[in-house]
Amino acid sequence: MRKLFYNGDILTMESPRPAEALLSEGGRIIAVGDLGAIAAAAGRHAEQIDLQGGALLPGFADCYSDFGAVVRSLPGGEHGGRAVRAAVRRAEEAYLERGITVLHAADMTEDVARMLSHTDMRLPLMAVADIEQYERVKRAAAGLRNGLVLYGISVDLDVAEDGGETSGALAFCDRAVGFAMKMAAAEGVTLVASSKSESSAAQFLRVAKAMSRVLPQLISARLVLQDARFLSPLMMEQARALGVVPCFAADAVLREGDDALSAWGMERTARLTPFASAHRASLLYTLCEGAGRTERIPNPIAMLANAVERKTARGIVPGSGERASVYEALRALTANAAWRYHAEREWGSLRAGLSASFVLLDRSPLSVPMREISEISVLATWINGELLSCPYMQNFSTQHERVPSVY
Repeated sequence: MRKLFYNGDILTMESPRPAEALLSEGGRIIAVGDLGAIAAAAGRHAEQIDLQGGALLPGFADCYSDFGAVVRSLPGGEHGGRAVRAAVRRAEEAYLERGITVLHAADMTEDVARMLSHTDMRLPLMAVADIEQYERVKRAAAGLRNGLVLYGISVDLDVAEDGGETSGALAFCDRAVGFAMKMAAAEGVTLVASSKSESSAAQFLRVAKAMSRVLPQLISARLVLQDARFLSPLMMEQARALGVVPCFAADAVLREGDDALSAWGMERTARLTPFASAHRASLLYTLCEGAGRTERIPNPIAMLANAVERKTARGIVPGSGERASVYEALRALTANAAWRYHAEREWGSLRAGLSASFVLLDRSPLSVPMREISEISVLATWINGELLSCPYMQNFSTQHERVPSVY
């Protein structure tokens, strides 16, 4: 059945200017544009969904958390059969309530892959496996009929001290990092490298540049620099030339900014997670919540607010010029994430032919004051045209009488 969405800001993520209406059918978007033209194309029998002044945009994509760990933290998540299926369903519903339509598994293991093989997942799950686990996970996931996609091999480039803090030492020599890149290229997946220091980011880019001479497919693989903290202007130029996708911790300044100011001073702290410079360098960066929190369900609205406000816990703004714009932060959670996952022809923006998977917010982030972004609520989430989550609004029934007469 055709569905006409209207009376709200429809944020396509292809332009900051909102569209007036969207038409979907069979789980796909078939038209986006002016209300008059879209309503005429919809016909009299389309279901007409009044957005009630809210903002419709592509569903958010998770780029960091570990869905398997979230499932296992729920009752029944450690067991098989009906118990794990129920745990998976509860976990999916929790993600959907936050407007997340694409899941992520940061540390996929053979056991988790087999556990999920017994479930009927409704959302796509993008998974990465540690380089030592990859072959076993690949075999376990080969026969899955759900939406799990093993898209990458992960390595952690930094040596961690007790407590998880980065020691400043590199975990691998250049040759080992190059081997990981060769393995990813041979498997046709990407390399997701966690880098929490400037030295490890520099190593990653240096090795990628050298390897791209013999493996030109690395550039099209869209290598990921996960949880990136510091990228100099020169490093950003190198990342753009190599097609690298940085993933910045949106809450890094909030969590670490005050301590960083005490340890490093304002100049260096201002370089932490340089959103604006990355945009100016034409890097299609994505956003996540900080290191060591992969077992928690991410909050895209909080990530959006943190990237835009860029405040420490004490309210200081180190490097106000590095704040993300609201529009670019939204793209980092939607269209840029689709690019990272090689899914830009499937989801990530609202245009004809793409999946009708989107989220309705109670107001547009583009039209509210910065301080109010964190107060925005998710009203509903659709997957392939089907309303799966509606935590705050009871009904999106057909509203014939509220649609302008345009036929």
